[in-house]
Amino acid sequence: MFDLYANARAVPFIPMDEDYGLITIEAMKSSKPVLTVSDSGGPCEFVAHEETGYICKPTPVEIAKYLTKFTVNADEAKKMGKASFQKVAPVTWDRVAHGLLDQSTPSIMS
Repeated sequence: MFDLYANARAVPFIPMDEDYGLITIEAMKSSKPVLTVSDSGGPCEFVAHEETGYICKPTPVEIAKYLTKFTVNADEAKKMGKASFQKVAPVTWDRVAHGLLDQSTPSIMS
């Protein structure tokens, strides 16, 4: 799994109404930008359009358009990947576990 993320330019994750989207976090922890769609649910909480990836309309034409952007602009994808890593840096298993066990613990992104 590590090799797949390491060798990817970006990670498309296009679920419909996903609760959380662990794939999004895994990709961003691997310094990869994420392509998701506006009805994906949880992934939209992490992906900042044109900063850490792209959020597009859930149509084949729009998805292809944004995948192409990653394909033709490696430098921009790399820049977004670095921003992705920084955005999810506070997300750790320790924080998640504490958040699940103790309601008074700050959110995983705080």
